[in-house]
Amino acid sequence: MSKQKTQGLTKLGLTNLLESHAKDYRKDTIARLKRNRHIYDLSKKDIRELKKNPELFERVVDAILVGFINEVARGQGMNLGLYTHHLKEK
Repeated sequence: MSKQKTQGLTKLGLTNLLESHAKDYRKDTIARLKRNRHIYDLSKKDIRELKKNPELFERVVDAILVGFINEVARGQGMNLGLYTHHLKEK
């Protein structure tokens, strides 16, 4: 495994950090979006629409988070192989 640092973290340390934060972030996503909707360019109507199908919304959030983390890892030359089920509590 490479010991090359990425701003003070190893590559694996960075991806582990991202995965850990993603697990916490996903628990409260709708509230975060609602609270910061001005940052995300979302209207109150957009938030209401997202709340209509919470199961689908959760799967989409998980997919985006995992895709982002895997892409960051890939950019560091790693195949992390993170799947959405890795974000769910055991």
